[in-house]
Amino acid sequence: MATKKAASTLTRARKTTTTRRVKSSNAATSRSDWKVRIRMYRKWLGDCFLLTFRNGAKEEHILIDCGALSGTPAGKATIRAAAEDIRTTTDGALRALVVTHEHWDHVSGFSDAADIFEDKFKIDEVWAAWTEDPNQTVANEKKKQRLNQLAAIEAGLQHWNKPGSTEEQQQMGAAVTALLDFMPPGGLAAFSDGTNTAMKTALGLGKLQFLEPGDILTKSWLPGIQVFVLGPPKDIKALRNTTGNEDTDMYALSLVAASDASLTQAFSAAARGQLPDSDVQDTYRPFDRYLQWDEAVWEDQSQPWHSLSISYAEEKDRRVDNDWLNSVAELALQLDSYTNNTSLVLAFQFEDSGDVLLFVGDAQIGNWLSWSNVKFKGKTTVSDLLAKTIFYKVGHHGSHNATLKTGGLEVMQSPRLVASIPVDQEFAHRPKGGCPNGWDMPAGPLLKAITEKTKGRILRGDSDFPQGAKQPSRLNDREWKDFLNSVNVEENYIEYFVS
Repeated sequence: MATKKAASTLTRARKTTTTRRVKSSNAATSRSDWKVRIRMYRKWLGDCFLLTFRNGAKEEHILIDCGALSGTPAGKATIRAAAEDIRTTTDGALRALVVTHEHWDHVSGFSDAADIFEDKFKIDEVWAAWTEDPNQTVANEKKKQRLNQLAAIEAGLQHWNKPGSTEEQQQMGAAVTALLDFMPPGGLAAFSDGTNTAMKTALGLGKLQFLEPGDILTKSWLPGIQVFVLGPPKDIKALRNTTGNEDTDMYALSLVAASDASLTQAFSAAARGQLPDSDVQDTYRPFDRYLQWDEAVWEDQSQPWHSLSISYAEEKDRRVDNDWLNSVAELALQLDSYTNNTSLVLAFQFEDSGDVLLFVGDAQIGNWLSWSNVKFKGKTTVSDLLAKTIFYKVGHHGSHNATLKTGGLEVMQSPRLVASIPVDQEFAHRPKGGCPNGWDMPAGPLLKAITEKTKGRILRGDSDFPQGAKQPSRLNDREWKDFLNSVNVEENYIEYFVS
């Protein structure tokens, strides 16, 4: 086990802040009857949750993800400070590390703070989704699919960055570049190498277990608790389903899909490693080759259609020869959505009360919809687990297509439901290149629905609520008091205590 060392200046400063805040508010930290403490590290866009379970006189710890989005101010220093705080809290001992999926805002800590996790922690087990098993076909398909997307986007960026590109093309390139903030620093090349390296480090920190839907984990060090695995699905079609139907599946409209033909052209060309400047650039275009004019023939001044060619060249908005670029922009927007759908989804259930803690990673619609087909040994169903959920870690920072509506949030019926959103809305909404409004996190319709379902009991990474807040109108006095006594707000994390 790692030896607890003297606190750094940053840690000592944090403890000073902590002491001041605890005096001002919550009695939860002095309660003796809590079963689990859920700590959400915050003030950035990314996921890092430390679960501490009471086991008699012992405390057993599970860490779920540790990452911050690329571009986060002082991101590396922040994530390293969180890793040190986790080490101090756990004395460097984690029973399990849960790595939900291979996205930078969930695994960057295993790169930026790799030395801390490798040298200062003893981690017994690492839990990952079956899709990370190199012996699984889907795991290899996922990586191939991502590389194909990146090849298409890189081709688009090369085209947009050419000398003489139009203002519209430059704006498109800026918008796509902004979306690449979801990648680790270094752009396209670093996306594969950087994230893979962080993921490899995380998966090597303990005894590795690949989990699949239908599994039930029972651990001697976690008595009275069963861990149900809901996703990711083993159905390939479900993994590929990243959008849903308006009003039934999601809390906002999905993106308008680009032409299927254009998407096919972009994907197939990227898969063959062909760029727009190659001799086979016609494969990118929306029409078959026999319908295309050779540029040299088209511009031949001796031909009767020459005047038409001049008019066509001058009206760039009517040209379709680069229509595939619109699809590339969409590919960038949906970059690695399949990886979100491979998120490991866990439901921690207390056997005595039936209460459930639900952690979904960034699972998108296909993952959620697949749960209706999951069968567990015994009588427990996914609907039972959702109905008894008292703590929901909201998926993908509150994005519109990462929480299922019908069959998902609407099934969560516990009057004690609390939601947690690891979000930094100000950072998410900052203008990014050609995206003037940034990213819609959290999505308004979803946030409204969660507020109604929880009666206002939402813990956010960018808010000190409920500290100093007014009582939500839908909570009675007893509910509000219980909630206040169950929350501890600190500068760098928020804790929720379950009794």
